[in-house]
Amino acid sequence: MQFAQKEPRYNSLWRRIQEEEPSVRDSIRDCFGDLSKNYLLEMIEKSQKIGELRSDVSAKTLAYIVYTLLERIDLLVSFEQGDEVIMAGIDELLDVIKHGIFAK
Repeated sequence: MQFAQKEPRYNSLWRRIQEEEPSVRDSIRDCFGDLSKNYLLEMIEKSQKIGELRSDVSAKTLAYIVYTLLERIDLLVSFEQGDEVIMAGIDELLDVIKHGIFAK
């Protein structure tokens, strides 16, 4: 989201894609999905090497989890909402990723 705020063209494109019919979003995902999966995998592998992410879970599994969450973020937040509401939803999701779902 911070990147989107710095780069308005990306923000506009991202919001426009979210407004499309599911079939259009699926076509876009089919064209570019592997690129984003590979990018996520590379980022996760680098983060594991420097100790930022757990290394006892495969990078492929972590990439799949993050990719799936990003693909379905529209179920958590509406892109018609303001940036503050979107950021709050994303922050909550990141908190769950970081701390898990079990009570302490």
